[in-house]
Amino acid sequence: MPTPLPAELISVHVNDDSVVLQDFHETDPDVISFVREAEDAEAAVHRCLTMGARVLRLAGATLDSELVGHRFDEMTSELDRKIVDFAQRVDESAEGLLDDEEGKLALALKSWLDEVGTLLGDTFDETSKKSAVAKLEKVLDDARDAQIKAVKRLLDPHDDESPLGRWRSQIVNTVTERSEKIEEAIDELTTQLGIKGAVAEEREQTAVKGFDFEDILIAELTPIVTAHQDVPEHLANDIGSEGTKVGDVVVTVNPPETPGRVVRYVLEAKDKSMTLKRALDELEAAMRNRNAEAGVMVFASQSVCPTNEPFQPFDRKALVVLDKGNLDVGALRLACLWARWTARREVWGESETIDAARVQTLIDSARLALKTATAIKGDHTKAKTAIDHATHHLDDLVGDLNATLDQLEEEIAGVA
Repeated sequence: MPTPLPAELISVHVNDDSVVLQDFHETDPDVISFVREAEDAEAAVHRCLTMGARVLRLAGATLDSELVGHRFDEMTSELDRKIVDFAQRVDESAEGLLDDEEGKLALALKSWLDEVGTLLGDTFDETSKKSAVAKLEKVLDDARDAQIKAVKRLLDPHDDESPLGRWRSQIVNTVTERSEKIEEAIDELTTQLGIKGAVAEEREQTAVKGFDFEDILIAELTPIVTAHQDVPEHLANDIGSEGTKVGDVVVTVNPPETPGRVVRYVLEAKDKSMTLKRALDELEAAMRNRNAEAGVMVFASQSVCPTNEPFQPFDRKALVVLDKGNLDVGALRLACLWARWTARREVWGESETIDAARVQTLIDSARLALKTATAIKGDHTKAKTAIDHATHHLDDLVGDLNATLDQLEEEIAGVA
């Protein structure tokens, strides 16, 4: 076996890209055998160095991996042990806290339930006046009485302090004021026309019950015209100068006021709707058939009248409403005064003793007041209907409220 050279004679130099060996001798039998058998000894040495370096590097990485794996296994074992210990301590704590008989949580809940049961028993003891049930019943009774009184007071039309009471008072005052103005205008018109006397006393309301509208018209018309000494005639079944029966009532003006002439106006009663043209044409035919200078068609309600005013003149003809469901002769009285004035003027022309312009002004004023009063009366009727409906509805609400409160009392008593 060759003798190895002393270490101090071997020189190894490492450059940037090479390793230089000077006087290098290798005595390993495997290396010597591998190089001897190789065809190129230098290439074989290079190969041994290369392969040896690679194997050593791989061996170092494997050792590092094995070390890490070993340490990780030790850490996993330690963690498992600690988890097991912690789980045991949790089980022991939970058993002491949640035990059905001796657990701290069970004992605390039992004590709390006992206290709550005692408190609820005292609070909802229906035999005690200090309990919540007794106090709640008193509060509900007081609230029910107060609410009923407040609602009744709010909707009482006879209470001047309630909204409906104030509304009712305003409507009544307005209707009264307008009615007085109508009466004043008609009275002044009567004076201007030189009419003396007054209308007969008001007949009882039952006097026209069960009558046809023509009979109602005659009953209402007679006291109006006879106050002026005019003569009404019911000629609905009599044939006139045109050979027809058109023209129900003829009023002859007081003869002393029309010396030497007969002055008439005719009234036609209608209890059904018709167009304005047909109404005026029928009035024209009635005036010819009854030899009248003016004509008035009287409708039984505003709903069947072709105009929207209670009194509407058209030259020598006029339409007026005498509401058979709510008799008010104001419009009929105005229509008769207008027809009387129109018929006299048609025969005698303008009179020096009568201010025609003043008469026309009074007629227009009376028409306006009559229209306003009629509208207010209609609103008053609607308001009265609404008040009556509200009163009935209030009674129903009070009944429902009482029933609901009774049911609430029963439910509370049942819970207690």
